[in-house]
Amino acid sequence: MIETSGIVYRGKSMANLIALAEKIARTDSTVLIQGESGTGKELIARFIHEHSPRRHSPFLAINCAALPANLLESELFGYVKGAFTGADGNKKGLLLEAGSGTFFLDEVSELPVGLQAKLLRALQEKEIRPVGGVRNMPIAARVIAAANRDLKQMIAKGDFREDLYYRLAVFPLTIDPLRSRKEDILMLARHFLTRLKPSHPGFAPEVVRCLESYPWPGNVRELENTIEYASVIAPDEKITPAHLPPAITQSARDPLLPLASERPSLKELEQRYVSLILEHTGGNKAEASRILGIGTTTLWRYLKK
Repeated sequence: MIETSGIVYRGKSMANLIALAEKIARTDSTVLIQGESGTGKELIARFIHEHSPRRHSPFLAINCAALPANLLESELFGYVKGAFTGADGNKKGLLLEAGSGTFFLDEVSELPVGLQAKLLRALQEKEIRPVGGVRNMPIAARVIAAANRDLKQMIAKGDFREDLYYRLAVFPLTIDPLRSRKEDILMLARHFLTRLKPSHPGFAPEVVRCLESYPWPGNVRELENTIEYASVIAPDEKITPAHLPPAITQSARDPLLPLASERPSLKELEQRYVSLILEHTGGNKAEASRILGIGTTTLWRYLKK
């Protein structure tokens, strides 16, 4: 298990992402992190901040889906006294409050189109104008954005500005969903359980199959909630499938069952499995041989067939 700044992983997918994030951290360019809800986009944003020269300055964040458009504009850009009813004084926007630190725009896909234009100008000109203001103010913060929706599809529908997309996606990062990172599931589950109950006896073997066969639509966030649920149900005994939420156990099934309808031959099944492992290892034959439990010479013979 590898833990880096609170990010726990074992597989190659996350290892590659972390390595790229470390390189990006040294730059001042904007970053767009894409991935399903619950994959840990803010963790990656904080990782980039903590490994950047800006780490001693603030890390501020806002969720674009959590506020109505008028309030979101005020939070981002600030306002001057008298700009609207209730504006009894000047207020700094978060883009300005972040100073020379990092500003994280979560769920940027939910930003109203009118504010998209204002954000684009702020990123291009490195300055903002508060609501009701007449003077532009320079900003120095680095912007990292995140989206759990396909922005290119939104562009095609006219719901997201293409020019803003390319301004944000100077360095695009994509976090794979948990169902595509099965090698990380057990590591993460142990991590969450240890954090909740350091002396807990752990998981029964059959639980591992349940966890790895479940598709995790809520990703890492859902896994964390599942482990917390199980630790409450079984605080002092090994966690079994009976201690998991019903949705997990009802969904879990033998991964070989779908093959029953296809009825492949044993030879075909072997070839398909070898190809799958090679794809999983990115073509690394030594790693594929280790997983398959065969020598590299035997693997070569499979490939020739």
